[in-house]
Amino acid sequence: MKRSRRNITSLTIGLLIIILIISLFGLVNTSQGNEIFRNKVIKTKEATINYPYFASSIDDVIEKYVKNINPSLVDKTDYEVNIVDKNTSILFTKSKNGEIVSYDSFIFDKDNKITDIKSIVSDEEILKEKILIYLESNNIKISNFNESDIIYHLSKNSLIVVITSIENEVKQFTKIDIDYNELNDILHLKYEINDKYSRKLTTTTTTTTTTTTTTTKPIAKTEDGTLKVIAFTFDDGPSKYTTQIMDVLDQYGAKATFFEVGYMMKNRRDIVKEVLERGFEIGNHTTDHSNLNKLSDAKVKEKVYDNNVLFKEITGKDFPLLRPPYGNCKTSIRSLIDVPIIKWSVDSRDWESRNKDKIVPLVKNETKPGDIVLFHDLYESTYESIKILVPYFYEQGYTIVSVSELYELNNIKLEPSKVYFDARP
Repeated sequence: MKRSRRNITSLTIGLLIIILIISLFGLVNTSQGNEIFRNKVIKTKEATINYPYFASSIDDVIEKYVKNINPSLVDKTDYEVNIVDKNTSILFTKSKNGEIVSYDSFIFDKDNKITDIKSIVSDEEILKEKILIYLESNNIKISNFNESDIIYHLSKNSLIVVITSIENEVKQFTKIDIDYNELNDILHLKYEINDKYSRKLTTTTTTTTTTTTTTTKPIAKTEDGTLKVIAFTFDDGPSKYTTQIMDVLDQYGAKATFFEVGYMMKNRRDIVKEVLERGFEIGNHTTDHSNLNKLSDAKVKEKVYDNNVLFKEITGKDFPLLRPPYGNCKTSIRSLIDVPIIKWSVDSRDWESRNKDKIVPLVKNETKPGDIVLFHDLYESTYESIKILVPYFYEQGYTIVSVSELYELNNIKLEPSKVYFDARP
């Protein structure tokens, strides 16, 4: 028995020594998501280069990258690996004499093929606008942002953005992370939702007034006397497609309501003004597309009223309507909203399909007199769909109007804090 225990003890010590040796040489497997990689190290007199090894086709790209590192410029390389929705993201940090000299990033798709941010978000221009809003909100100054180098890295709850700029003739690295909740309208990733995330905004209250737009087209009726009138609504803008969508509507004397988000309005103030000047209606879609159902009463007010303050700063007017993001506005918070709350009765699902061949037949088949149709003016596919749908409905004898006009024509009075889905009796 003593010999047996002694043998077991010796075996245990031996195993511990082996594990320690393996760890020192960086050969311990690391599992993140569904992938396994191990650390590899190249040590020379000039540099220590750490890099991940996956035993897959990813290694071909990484090893080529490592071979091109110039040891006279870099004496140490570290990295971070994250796997999000089967995408493998690697961020390298190069340094010299303890100071960072550059960052490099690689994103590989589920097939281990190298990809870029264009496969992660639907519109890189909108992403850059959100980065600018983040910088402004956090008082981060970057000269010549449009000329700066930007790379991206995926993390669990956020997109890490590294901006390399020249400030006073010195290279500067600005590393920020934008929560995926801020990007959900353009993001192609499935991610772990951070329910606790919320922007900190200053609470401000303001009064609102109701405005309506008008259309010159005579209103047709169905056989039972129902007005053949519908409202088109567009969420999440203004975007680069907003003006094009208005151009199509204008060709037929049609109107619409655009529910706009604060972070989009900040960088497209001229378009906000143009929407009103051309006779369209603008409604509130909160400062940052927050899910109001998950916020405290105070936060709900911030998201809603602060956006109104921005809108009034740009246009001199108050929002007449609110559309809560995702349509979420539970009963307990409705009393906090001092304008009518507008949802929808037909969802084009343009945010999901982004395909006019799916959007057009869906809207044609489901839309009836009195309906409110939901679109998003973020996508080219929506613009292409509108070019087909507007003439189609006019050929069918319909008139397309704003939300306020829809209810006015149907003799329905819109009331503050009340939720509306359509304008049918």
